[in-house]
Amino acid sequence: MRYVIISDIHSNYESLSTFAYTILPGLKADKIVCLGDIVGYNADPDSCMNTILRELSALTIRGNHDRAVGFDDFSYFSEKAHAAGKWTRKHLDHSKLDLLKALPAGPADVDGEFTISHGSATDEDKYILTKQHTEAEFSWLKNNSSRILFYGHTHLQKIFKMKVKTKEISVVGEKNIKVEKGSLYIVNPGSIGQPRDRNPKAGFAIFDTDEMIIKVTRYEYDFKTTQRKILDSRMPYAEELAARLSFGI
Repeated sequence: MRYVIISDIHSNYESLSTFAYTILPGLKADKIVCLGDIVGYNADPDSCMNTILRELSALTIRGNHDRAVGFDDFSYFSEKAHAAGKWTRKHLDHSKLDLLKALPAGPADVDGEFTISHGSATDEDKYILTKQHTEAEFSWLKNNSSRILFYGHTHLQKIFKMKVKTKEISVVGEKNIKVEKGSLYIVNPGSIGQPRDRNPKAGFAIFDTDEMIIKVTRYEYDFKTTQRKILDSRMPYAEELAARLSFGI
């Protein structure tokens, strides 16, 4: 099986459409997996929901923005995220809000091959940023007989590896890795809609379970059109939300 894993679309239709209609057809994917946060921050929540849930029929779990918008609960959000979420609620009809509320929380098993979560396997709102942050996740993987966790939420493309015997954790620098026996992996595919590693290119991952190879990759998209749409929408903090797409922050 060949899985394509995406995350953190955040209502960025230009990036998502480039992925879905230009890149994806050449990947020979058997299944699309989405790690959540279809909505938030950018100006096309409706189109992105249609593409992910209907056109791509992606296996999707909820992200914290999907949950917050669906249930109208922004109690743990920053001021900017709260304002963007409220704007998003106003621009989605009730059927779309119901779809967001119906998205399942992670963690979830995918065909017995790997586990997916939004924040982490232990807490959907947790950020996995450092090796120290992965310790509880690797323990969870071991206790649940899973070798690989794909997670989102940070918008940072990253691969962590732990050797089971020594419990040594490392950050993998390669973009194309062979899954080794006796090792566990925690992988962030990056963000489709709002990269935050000072690289404006969008990111995703491919997992080939026949070859047992994980690849993380990037692509360019027309972020200037996304920026124009944000500014035209007059959503709160529009100038700041638009500007960050140029710099990947």
